[in-house]
Amino acid sequence: MAHYAKLTQEKKDKFCALIRETGNASKAAQSIGVSRITAYDHKGKDAEFNTKWLDAREEWIDNLEEEGGNRAYGADKIIFDQDGQEITAYDAAGNVMNIKGKPSDILLMFYMKANRDKYKDRHILESDAKNPLSIDVSFVQPNDSKNDKS
Repeated sequence: MAHYAKLTQEKKDKFCALIRETGNASKAAQSIGVSRITAYDHKGKDAEFNTKWLDAREEWIDNLEEEGGNRAYGADKIIFDQDGQEITAYDAAGNVMNIKGKPSDILLMFYMKANRDKYKDRHILESDAKNPLSIDVSFVQPNDSKNDKS
């Protein structure tokens, strides 16, 4: 309980805004002047704060999914300079250019796995007393024609 510092509603709101933006509890806590442990202490003891934190994290994940989808498909990119200012690119004729990112098969694969059960690497099998689960696993060695003596 030594870490249970007072968090005002204003600090809790700022913390949740930072979670929504970055998804990082340590950085969000540091930005409002408390430790990560203090933030988690409040999360465990304040149901409203817990709900807002979880909602903010879900929004952050939604944004990641959207960005992943954009990168997977090679969507138009906005380019920024080192100061974070948007740069407009022009072709030789002075026309504004749309800059396309390179599509990523790997990101597309992960995006599909995250959003469609049929692409997931795992399967959930459930059973109960009335419906016992029986699994038979067979490992079959592939037929290697080079070593086939028949």
